[in-house]
Formats: sequence, C-alpha cells, structure tokens
Amino acid sequence: LLNGGKIEQFGKPQDLYYHPKTPYTCTFLGEACVFSAALKEHFNLPADVFTAIRPEQMPLKQANKSQKSDGTISGMITDIVFRGTNALVYTELETGETIHNTLFGHDALPLNIGDTVVLHFSLNDLITIPNQS
Repeated sequence: LLNGGKIEQFGKPQDLYYHPKTPYTCTFLGEACVFSAALKEHFNLPADVFTAIRPEQMPLKQANKSQKSDGTISGMITDIVFRGTNALVYTELETGETIHNTLFGHDALPLNIGDTVVLHFSLNDLITIPNQS
C-alpha cells in the first residue's frame, strides 16, 4: 500500500485489513470506527494511541436483547439507509458522536429510527497503533 509515493505497509490485503500498522492503512482499507477522545475515555483506553474497530466486530442489538460484554456502549438510531442487500445504520452514542454499522438488509428490518440500541465488542478486537510522531 502506497501513501504519497512511499510504502505505507506491505502485505496481503487481509493482513493489511486485520493488522494495519498505521492509521492510514487502517482507514484506507475497508471501514473503521476510529475512536475519539470521548470513546477512549469511556472505555478507559490510552488517549495517545490510535484506536479503531471494524464495524463487523461491533454488532448492534436492540437494548432489550443485549448481552453484557467488555466493550458495551448504548446509543439511539438516528438514520437507516436501506441499500437492498444491506443497510447503513447510524447511531448516536451516549458519548455524543455518531457511528455507522453496515447490516445485511434482513438484520436491519426490526430496527427503527429512535430505537435505543447497544453495541458490543471485545476489547481484543480493537486495532491499536502507538503514536508514531
């Protein structure tokens, strides 16, 4: 993967996607929910480390069907964009920021704008990259 004519990271696409070594690689390949300072603080994560997670590793469930995990945050659905085979579901988190998940069309059917949802992930699935400055 090149960035400005320089090699950013070398490897198979799967390796770059699942094990990016730089923030550029992480956000260039596929979707990534990059953690803001507020999200890092919510989960007691270091502020000086780039932190992200892939949307498929952070499923959302209706609040009444949720299960507790080490990475849990609630929010409210603000928009659903149906795209045939999938839907983009935008959620305003309790920290105030908005993220989106891509769900298969049938998984989004029971969800409505205004629903309270809970997003779950394992802290082991986080992509963390030390500050390289």
